[in-house]
Amino acid sequence: MSDEIARLEKLAETACTKLFDAPRHLAKDCYEDANRYLAEAIKIAEREGFIDIARRLKARKEQIHDVYNQQYR
Repeated sequence: MSDEIARLEKLAETACTKLFDAPRHLAKDCYEDANRYLAEAIKIAEREGFIDIARRLKARKEQIHDVYNQQYR
């Protein structure tokens, strides 16, 4: 895994943590940050041929999306 993928994944997880701690009116910003970081990490993983990593990141992105929809929509 590249350092950039790891960096983006860490940023996404930090944003996700903030999502659950954020006031309701800031939750969307945190969700969008996590989503953006994961999307970029997925793009890099796919480009570099890290198919399993891309699959794992996609699953995490979907999980965050589901939790956000259940708790904030």
